This record gives sequence, C-alpha cells and structure tokens, in this order.
Amino acid sequence: MERLNNPDLSQPIRTIFNSDEVEAMGFRIPEEMPPPEPTVCPFCGRRLCFEAIVLFNSVILWRRNEPEQCDCDLSVAYRHEQEVQEEQRMREEEQRRKREQCRLKIEELLGSSGIKARFATRTFESYEETPENKLALALAKKYTRKFAEYFRRGYGIYFEGTKGTGKTHLAVAIALQLIREGVPVVFRTSIDLLAELRETYDRRSGHDEKKIIQAYATVDLLIIDDLGKERPSEWTVDRLFAIINERYENMKPIIITTNYNQSELIKRLTPPGGDSKTAEAIISRLKECTGAVTMMGQDWRLK
Repeated sequence: MERLNNPDLSQPIRTIFNSDEVEAMGFRIPEEMPPPEPTVCPFCGRRLCFEAIVLFNSVILWRRNEPEQCDCDLSVAYRHEQEVQEEQRMREEEQRRKREQCRLKIEELLGSSGIKARFATRTFESYEETPENKLALALAKKYTRKFAEYFRRGYGIYFEGTKGTGKTHLAVAIALQLIREGVPVVFRTSIDLLAELRETYDRRSGHDEKKIIQAYATVDLLIIDDLGKERPSEWTVDRLFAIINERYENMKPIIITTNYNQSELIKRLTPPGGDSKTAEAIISRLKECTGAVTMMGQDWRLK
C-alpha cells in the first residue's frame, strides 16, 4: 500500500485509513488519540475498524461516530431499509409542516374549522348504529382510516338522503377524527360558506373574495353541509362552482351532505329562470370525485 509521500503525483493521495491499516503501515499515532476498539458486523461477524484521517504520515483525527461499513448482503440490505425509513420519516415530517402552514393560513382567513358547539360531540363513538345506517357508518370509518390514500386520489363522499338520518353526524365525525390527527379540515354549511363570501363585499371586513375562495379550494378536506338549502342565484352557483371545480382540478377531496340526490340537486342549484349548465357542471365533477352514500330511515331529530 502506498505511503503518503509517494512521489507519483499521477495517483490520488489517500488520506483515510482504518486502524488496522494505520498500524500495518506504521503511521504515527499521537498518544492523546489512541485508536477506538474495533467492533464486529452483527450479521456476518466481520471485524470493523474505525477510520482515521492521516496527513504527513500521522493520524490527525479518528472518525469515532461509527466504524467502517460491512459490505455483506445483510448489512447492505439493512442500511437500505434504514435509508428508506429515514426518507419516509422526512416526507411525513414535511407533510406535517405543510399541513401546519395550511392550517394557520386557513385559520387566518376563515377562522376555526367551523364545527359549532352542537356538533362538537358528534363522534363515531356517539353515533347510534342501526340496520339502515350500518353501511354508511362503516364507509365513513373506512374513509377516515384510509384518508391518506383517498387524499392522494382527491376522492371524497357524497352523503345523500332524507333529513335527520345522520349525514351531518358522520361528516362531523370524519372531520373531528382527522383534525385530531393534524389534518386541516374546514366544515361549513353551504349557507354559511356563501355568507362569508358575501361579507367580502363589505370593505370593512378586510377580506378578499379571491383569497377566501382560494382557502376553501386548497384546504386538505372541505366539508359542505346541507348543499341545496341555499337560495339559488347566478352568483351562488358561480361561487360554488369556482370552489368545487378548483378542488376537482387540483385533486383535493370534498365531502357533501345533502337531502337531495344528484339529479334533484341540479334543480335545487339552478337559478329561477336561468339555465342549469353550471349546476350540471358541479354535479358532473362531484360524480367523478366522490362516492355516493345514500342514507334513509327515520328522522332522529324528531325521535
């Protein structure tokens, strides 16, 4: 093995040697920096020495953080797995950071999640299961459990059915669970959502309509409750389309609750005397990016 004073300048000069090489080649080891004790590979038992930086035939520094790496198959596979796990951890950390930034931005523009006091206890645990709603409950729990997958697909849920059948309860239960897991969620009735947009026309509000629409369009999960209850006009249907279309194009999931099936909702969203094209465009997008869950049964509010 070449010494550091090798006069052949065409060859690269080595400066890193393990402790066995340092001893074999007679490099000077200062008394104040003895070599660390070698370890062994946990998989094949190979002796693994620590490495030193050598200049002018003398050790100037030992790399004490870890010994040289073994090249046996199991060691290589283990290091690869560790790298994969570290990359996954960093991706998850980056996702948490982005979600926290999104949450703060949404709260600045829209306030809190929008879940009012009456709904704060409407969790999966407090949901009364019946033969009629058993499937809907199972689907809502599955959606929450696999939200990361549905989020990547931009896929949501369209809860339809008669009034008082638990549609809002399930939507709130999904929101509460995801909020606990750090997912930014906004819950609004369609009437409240549109009212917030109308307030931007008051200069004293300090809010900008485009920024509000963008906040609704970009939050990780938007839940619009009671869609179809608002009085339709060209303005309302245009704003609803702007939000839903933006989420559709950017593959952001949306959850809808409504008392109307999709054909009925087109009629509900069509302005009096106007055409139904924008309403049809809304429903067309919801058909593609949500799964319909129909809920029937008695009105639990009356019960």
